[in-house]
Parts: sequence; C-alpha cells; structure tokens
Amino acid sequence: MMRFLRSVLSILTVASLSLGTALDGELCASDFPFSSPVMDLSKIKPGQKGKAYTVVSGSSVVSFPVTVISVIPQDGDPSHLIAIRADGPVIEATGGIAAGMSGSPVYIGDRLIGAIGYGWNFSDHRLGLVTPIEDMAKVFQWREEIPPFVREVPLNSTYAESSDVSYPKMALCLSGVGLRAQERLSDAFDSPVVLSGGGDGGPALDTKASLSPGDAIGVLLAWGDVTVGATGTLSAVSKDGKFLAFAHPFMQRGSVAYPLSRAFIHHVVPSVEAPFKIGSFGDIVGTVTQDRAQAIGGVIGTFPPSVGLSFKIYDKDEKKRQVKNFRIVPDPFLVSQITPPVFLGLMDRTWGRRGSGTAKMTVSFEGGGLHKGWSYTDFFFSPNDLSDRMAQEVSGLVSSIVLNPYRELLPLGVNFTVEVSSSPRILYLDRVSLDKEVYGPGDTVEVSVHMRPFRGKTQVRNFSLSIPEGVLGPCHVTVRGGGLGEPDGGQGEMDRSISSLEDLLKELSDREKANEVVIELSYQQAISDDADVGQLPPLGEFPGEVRRRKIKEGSMRVYRSDFYVEGSLDRSLMVLPSGADG
Repeated sequence: MMRFLRSVLSILTVASLSLGTALDGELCASDFPFSSPVMDLSKIKPGQKGKAYTVVSGSSVVSFPVTVISVIPQDGDPSHLIAIRADGPVIEATGGIAAGMSGSPVYIGDRLIGAIGYGWNFSDHRLGLVTPIEDMAKVFQWREEIPPFVREVPLNSTYAESSDVSYPKMALCLSGVGLRAQERLSDAFDSPVVLSGGGDGGPALDTKASLSPGDAIGVLLAWGDVTVGATGTLSAVSKDGKFLAFAHPFMQRGSVAYPLSRAFIHHVVPSVEAPFKIGSFGDIVGTVTQDRAQAIGGVIGTFPPSVGLSFKIYDKDEKKRQVKNFRIVPDPFLVSQITPPVFLGLMDRTWGRRGSGTAKMTVSFEGGGLHKGWSYTDFFFSPNDLSDRMAQEVSGLVSSIVLNPYRELLPLGVNFTVEVSSSPRILYLDRVSLDKEVYGPGDTVEVSVHMRPFRGKTQVRNFSLSIPEGVLGPCHVTVRGGGLGEPDGGQGEMDRSISSLEDLLKELSDREKANEVVIELSYQQAISDDADVGQLPPLGEFPGEVRRRKIKEGSMRVYRSDFYVEGSLDRSLMVLPSGADG
C-alpha cells in the first residue's frame, strides 16, 4: 500500500506574517528563484542516475544514489510521480527509504528534479516516489491567509516516527500527556498518534536561520509542555526565503500559519513494514503558509501567531500544585479539536490517577477584544471518571467561544485552573418544608432546606420566595442542585437566537452551576380573569433570561456552596385569590 513518508506532529501556537496574495496564471518551477537550477519533467528518463539528500543522524546532511525507474502520470495533484530506486551505504544502514525522509531533494547532476514523498509498506523499501519540483512549486499559486499579528512561540519536543501509517494519512506524534490523549487525538484527526518523549518547555526563535535542501525540519500544531508535530526534509529554498518541503501534504488544510522548526535526528530505525526516523524539534525558523496536495511551502524568517494555553492544577489531597503551558496554532477548529484531549491528558498526568473525585474548574479567556476577559467556574463530581467528565465540559465551552459565529478572537489566551480531590465533596439535599400550604398572590413562602455534606451533619438553611401577583392555582417549590431541571423558558423552539458574542457570554455566565442550591417557585402563567398581560412571563426566554427574571421577581433564590450539590426535592402549595378562606 502506498504511504506518505510521514512526519510526526506536536501541539503548538501560531503567530503571523504576510507573504502576499495569490499569483496569477500557471507557474512552473523555473519562475521561482530557487538556490539551484531545476530540471523539467519532460527531460527525466528511466535509467538516469542522481542523488538524494537527507539527515539520518544529528543535523548533518548526507546523500545516497538513486536511479529513475519511470515517470508515472497521476489524476490530480501532483500530476506526475517519479519512481526511483535508492541504493548505497546510507540506504543499507537505514533499511531503505524511511518515514521522515519526506521532502528529501533529488538531483540529477546539479539540477533539482523534485523530492521524495511516497513509498510502500511491506515492500522493497529501496523503492520510492518523487514529487516533481514543478508540481511542488504550484503551492505558491494559492492565496495566503495569516492573522495580522506577531507573537513569540517557544517549543521543544522529542518524538518517534510511526511505521504504521498508510496513504493518505500522516502519523501524529504527541508528547507531554498520556494514552487517553493519544486515543482522543487519534479519533479527532482520524489518524494514528504516536506517544513520545519531550515537552516541558520550548525553544527560541531563530530570526537569522539559514537552511539548505536536505535539512531535517519540523512542522508544529502545538508546542510547549505538550507537543504535536511532524518532521520531514527540506526540499528547496529560494533566494527570497521561500521554501518547499515534504513533497506531499501535511494535513492538506490549504492556506495555514504553522511554525517551521529545525529538527535533530537521533536514529533511523529499520523495519519490515517501513523504516522510520526518531527525532526532536529544534528552534522555530519560519512559517508554513501552504499545506497542499503537492507539498508544504512557506517562508523562512517570519513567525506566525498563536493561541496560548495554561493549565494549573492544585491537588488538595497531596497539597501539590503544577503548572503546564503550551500553545496551539490560531486555527479555531484545531484549537477546539486539540484542547479537550490535551486537557484530559494533562489531568491524567498531573493528578496521577483516573477515577472518582470532585473538582472546581475555572476557565478564563483573555485577549481577542475581551477587554476585561471572561471566565467561567463550575464544580464537578464523577463516581467513575472525573477527568473525562471535565474534558466533556471543556470541549463544549472552548468550542462555544473559539468557534463563536460573531467575531474572531485573536490574539487569545485560555487558562484552566483546577482544584481536585479524590474525596466526594458532595452536598446532599435531604428534605424541604414550607411554613404553610395555602398562600395568596404576593405572599411570601418561607422555605426550610435540610442539607447534608457527604458523611457530615445536617444543616438547615431558610429562604424566602415571593409569589408574583396574578398567580393562582397549584404551584410547586423545587429545591435542586444547579443544572438539574434548569428552566428553558418552556417554549420549545425559539423565535430568535443569540445575536452577539456579548449575549453569548452573558448567557453562559448565567448558566446554573453544580455547586448551587436552587430554590425555585414553579407556577403556570397568570390565570386570573383580570390579570394584566404585562404580568405574564415573556415567551421564548433563554435559560439565563428565565433565571434573571425569576431572581428579580423573588420566585427564585440561589445559594452557592463549596460542594457539588446532589438531589432534587419538590413540595406543592396552593395559591388562592385574596380574601379566600385558607
């Protein structure tokens, strides 16, 4: 089966640059001022001898001889592939063309013909396919779309290439987190993910980097204490700093803004299925701006923006604090895909356990035009898997913010602060009682709530609810944990939607929290014959609007505890017209 000579991924942030607009008309490789002359595809014939260049140890470029077997037409991009056979001591030592050699430039004489991009699993690993340089150069015909701001992006990571990736999927490499993050990221990207060493900090920017064809490079999606990225080989460089690499797509996401880094190769591991490189990311040296079917391309010496994330955890049982920092490329869809699995992986690694527990989590968003920032705090309990329960909340919350349909939030920082304990910090609602059973419109209902902490003593707290004027008939007082039976306005389909980011944040802020004891009077719309229409509850309210209205009118009270609140209790009452015999 044909496969990419795949690179490995890591989790990162992105900064920005502007490389111009799309070029008009058909282009060929000779239109670009590459540092070496190129050979037209029409002049490439079977039997011609050449050399390929790559790194198999450290950062030193070595060469190995190749022989052209045939030029194979393709339907689509690239339009042709050049079949080659590699030989020599380097290939004998590596066991063949290895994963991570993607982008290794191939020359006939002093002319560049393209770069190695593909091979076959469970085959003669000396055989490979070269993407012609004229096909690779077409990536610069596309328009670039890069956020207009610059920000530093440190990173460092070590990873191992996987040998089990079939065309057209690349392996992703993950460091800094554990098995469950690996599984979730694999599902999110529908690609294999390889666990590796690395993480814990990051490299500097190299603003004066000089790269040559054959150098080992990395492309990053995220970096820092957690990394996801891919390595390969630099294919060609132009005199004005443009580069081509990989000779196949990375993720084929079109116009992108991904950091380009140096890479250090530790070893090439021979394999019956496919040899693969083990390497580390180095300093960031430029930006990938195009991720197309033929190759990746970009500019050396410019640096993309990033979304910065921090994860702070306090283990209340062990009295220990840990902080992890990383960055992700400023693609909102990638941020929403990467963040929840990484959060889960960081919980698994820093908490050191998986299972039941209670937690308080605050997620804050900074920048992106949020002048004072915005934060959201909630409590969580799970008898089975607390980390997974929290990761589900992170998924919904981060997606709601970064994928909001109102405006882009860049530059953006996201901070997670978690206090966690294996103890069940639960507040149970045991009993509720009312001062009487019959009331009149406008009366006050005195409510006594019996609450009991897990294996603790019962506490009694008293609350007052107001019955709105115009309410008659049977009503209910419900006492429940926040979120259990949260009102939705009772209108089913809405006749409007949230229309701004500010309204979205307000609605999210007013969502009920799991540490709240909600004391609510439930009643039908006013039913008296002389009721004022203006007293009727408005139609089609959002949950936050219902909450704000009922708190203002006194028919809802909220008690905030330092526990996860469990339970829901209900008591009935009757509202009779004023002057009726109770």
